[in-house]
Amino acid sequence: MTPFTLRRVAAAIPVATLALLLSGTAAVAAPDPPTGGGGPLTLTPTTGNNFTALTARSSGPCPTTSQAYNVVFFHTPPDGSPSPFNRESAGNANGFPAVTTTTAGFSTTGPISAPFRNTFQDFAQEVGENSVPLGEYRVRLQCLDNDFDQNVVRTFTGALNFTSSTSYRVQAPAQPNPVIPEVPLAVLIPIAAIALIGGATVVARRRSGVTAV
Repeated sequence: MTPFTLRRVAAAIPVATLALLLSGTAAVAAPDPPTGGGGPLTLTPTTGNNFTALTARSSGPCPTTSQAYNVVFFHTPPDGSPSPFNRESAGNANGFPAVTTTTAGFSTTGPISAPFRNTFQDFAQEVGENSVPLGEYRVRLQCLDNDFDQNVVRTFTGALNFTSSTSYRVQAPAQPNPVIPEVPLAVLIPIAAIALIGGATVVARRRSGVTAV
């Protein structure tokens, strides 16, 4: 790389980044872990009502150590009150079953599509509610080691909100932080030094009325 090219590259480096480079090494942003340990869960349709038939689709396969899956959800009312779906007395401490444990459509090589066993209106009536409680519903597709022990070995997570008892909208999945590749310090320091020197030269030329090339 020629000195002229280095000056062009260095000029594009922000001052804050140069400070990091000269202080040691550039900061490297670690990627966020996939939601729930397996990745996002797509819920379709993305909008609907209390009688809409939803389907959950994982963003990847279950691991080879699993043999079945289920889909559960956890409800958070907007006012923070207890949810009828989360009552331990109803056997729902580990989530309300939207899809009971099954091997139908199970896969260790590709995504899993899981139609809900009922509508949210039906789910509400199962817990003694006449209408769908408002709030956020966090949905998990859980890969299980087998049909009996049901130990969770991977999860895919999504969410939707019922803003009224007859209307919901699926939340967009969280995006992971970008990964900034680490560059060897031996490469960064010369570029940073050239950028600082080049910047000072440009300022000096401008003050003296000379146009930088």
